[in-house]
Amino acid sequence: MLRGECGFTQAASFALLLPLFLVLFCLGVLWLHLATVKSSLDMAAREGARVYGIRLGQGDEQCARWEAEAAARRVLEGTKLLPPGFSWGKPPAGQRGAEVNFSDDRTWARCTVRLYLPNPLAVRVPKVLSFGRESSAPSWWPEHFTLTATGAAKHEPKEPPRN
Repeated sequence: MLRGECGFTQAASFALLLPLFLVLFCLGVLWLHLATVKSSLDMAAREGARVYGIRLGQGDEQCARWEAEAAARRVLEGTKLLPPGFSWGKPPAGQRGAEVNFSDDRTWARCTVRLYLPNPLAVRVPKVLSFGRESSAPSWWPEHFTLTATGAAKHEPKEPPRN
């Protein structure tokens, strides 16, 4: 065998291992990206719960809810998870969105933020698997991937009345 030539086994092992390494690399990048998204979502839930707990101790529930939604919105927009001016609620297919819910047990104020990430394969995969037939039935393939985070904060005590 001449120097610099590679045998069939070396070429075959390279051809088999390279796609495996590429898949592992892509999965690692996806895992890191999802960890960043999840931490930003956790931050938004904690901030919403903190503001909700503070405002519940100071005023009415509607005002507390509105200010806590604004705080969670600022975090989601600041971390670029959602575009500025998004509206709360489940978005249409192919778009990002978020829902926020608050709960209170008189000791802990909780904020749950659900992030909807569009599934790019939601239209393509069911069509391929049904061999191109159009169907009016709802798809078994999800339109969105959802991530949920819940934050909790203790109520801030009401300030005692000043004499």
